[in-house]
Amino acid sequence: MDKPSERPARSRTAPQRTCIGCRAVVDVSELVRLALAPRSAGAPSEIVIDESRSLPGRGAWIHRDPRCAALAVKRKAASRAFREGVNHAPLSEWLAASEHLTRNPA
Repeated sequence: MDKPSERPARSRTAPQRTCIGCRAVVDVSELVRLALAPRSAGAPSEIVIDESRSLPGRGAWIHRDPRCAALAVKRKAASRAFREGVNHAPLSEWLAASEHLTRNPA
């Protein structure tokens, strides 16, 4: 049996996730987590930005790039990621705010 000193050292890598917009697999630190807000009966679920990465339930990951948000909205990728119909309006609003900030930096 191998002695502990003879075993190769394990390299620690950051967790990786797939962006729902561009489908690139990158470190979690480069992405924003999306989660579903609690919904009322009969209403579609709404996407919320989970900055703290601590909301319960299924999550989806996306770059802070407006192009990725546009692709996700166009392809309805959030519905697939959350495995249910969702209201893409918050993602569209985030996209609009991101585009505004890139065009008009403070």
